[in-house]
Amino acid sequence: CDIAMTAAQIGASMRRRRERQDLKQAEVAQRIGISRGLLSRWESGDLVCDVVQFMAWCEALDLRMDVIAG
Repeated sequence: CDIAMTAAQIGASMRRRRERQDLKQAEVAQRIGISRGLLSRWESGDLVCDVVQFMAWCEALDLRMDVIAG
């Protein structure tokens, strides 16, 4: 069973989760201490965040770490 997600799939999932909470990229970026541009690159699949950044993103959106796969 291949459960690997591409950077684009991860980014799209991150964007959907943020939008469901009616948050702007700038708001989330400020909460986790990164630039809006960096968050945009994560959401577009240009970059994948590291585990520490992902944990901060989850905390900012009050999500469990495993929710991204769902």
